[in-house]
Amino acid sequence: MNAFLNVLAYATIPAAVVVIGGIVGAVRTHGAAARSAVQHFAAGVVLLRWPRSSCQT
Repeated sequence: MNAFLNVLAYATIPAAVVVIGGIVGAVRTHGAAARSAVQHFAAGVVLLRWPRSSCQT
């Protein structure tokens, strides 16, 4: 039971961040420059991780 509570405690951290991010996103909108920066960052993360995941069998 103690291990389950540890997992549950660690799982609430990303869940809380998602909820907070959703609330902030619903209340505050960003301009075109911020949107472009986020999209470029996400594309960089995808391209950085892509070759490693496709080489594993």
